[in-house]
Amino acid sequence: MKNFLILRHHLLFASLAFALFAIFSSAPEAKASHAMGGDLGYFHEPLAGQPYRFRVVLYFYRWCAGIPAPGNPTLNIQPVQPCAGANNLPTQNMTQIPAGIPLRFFPVPIANQGPAPSKCPNFGTNCGNPPGPFAASQVHGYETFVNIPSTQRCAQWLFWFSECCRNPGITNITDAGGSMCFEAMVNNLFMSPADVTAGVRQNSPFFSIAPVPNVPINQRYFQATGVEEVDGDSLHFQFAQPKNNDPNDIETYINGATTASPIPPANVVGGATGIGPAKIDPFTGTFSFVPTPTPLTNYVYVIQCNEWRRVAGVATRVGYVRRDVQMLTVNSVAGAPPPGTNGLPQISDRNGNFIGPPPNTPPNNNFNFNQFRVNLPAC
Repeated sequence: MKNFLILRHHLLFASLAFALFAIFSSAPEAKASHAMGGDLGYFHEPLAGQPYRFRVVLYFYRWCAGIPAPGNPTLNIQPVQPCAGANNLPTQNMTQIPAGIPLRFFPVPIANQGPAPSKCPNFGTNCGNPPGPFAASQVHGYETFVNIPSTQRCAQWLFWFSECCRNPGITNITDAGGSMCFEAMVNNLFMSPADVTAGVRQNSPFFSIAPVPNVPINQRYFQATGVEEVDGDSLHFQFAQPKNNDPNDIETYINGATTASPIPPANVVGGATGIGPAKIDPFTGTFSFVPTPTPLTNYVYVIQCNEWRRVAGVATRVGYVRRDVQMLTVNSVAGAPPPGTNGLPQISDRNGNFIGPPPNTPPNNNFNFNQFRVNLPAC
């Protein structure tokens, strides 16, 4: 099995620790919003006479103080036209995985309807009892079986589900309080029923890291996807536009944010000059940037993981999954860089002394220091 598990990490030094995060004004409104992120995926589980039978799984991340999670989400199944002889299949209600059942792929064991995995599980979150100061989410798992008739083969079949509402405090898309559309694609054209009988399978990639990161200001932040893929296919990652009520209802980025760089440049250290825009590594899916001190706010971005396989000597896209993410920028112990650091992220030594260039060092110049020990904060 080819494992693309990529552990989420932050570059933190011995004396650098996170402060407890305050509940900030842009938090989701309990009366209406609850959708903080999620993704659809599928397992190829054929039966006799059903070569294109898939177990479709939805992971939905709910803000703990929001309205309840959906009971039985409606899954839509449709071909992307043109596709001769293929028609939309009847919608299906997904079944919620029972509470307490372990969910697949998470590196930290997690039970359905439990808090999403956290880097610092010993710090309190708003999912706790009593609630703590860290923003967090509760993960809900759902599944259903879809049988695509063997007579209906398409290069793109879409599984999708839409749920309202996003957080009204989101600042980089037009319809901040709108719905969130989750989508996955499977190609059943490249594999014939005989291929499936012979053992060919098409399983989607799955994400294993919770998609609701708290991002401390003024520090280089890395958010990995933790993707696992079991068929040995090649993966390619890209940012994609968020969607609203259905796959054709595409959200528009605002305030300078774009599909290629979804965090507004004015809110990224060096972003306005093109030095440090928000970016994604197309080979690992790692997302990195340095948020500015203000504003403390919420952003949305979508990561699409494309799955490629060589079929009869031709590179063929056999599927993709999309993960919708809400990101929250928060204060940290480091705070704003001291005067003379030209906006560089603050790093401290073991005694709490600031490590940085001499005052009035010109921007974009390198400085060197030796790092002898790295400790993660006690969580």
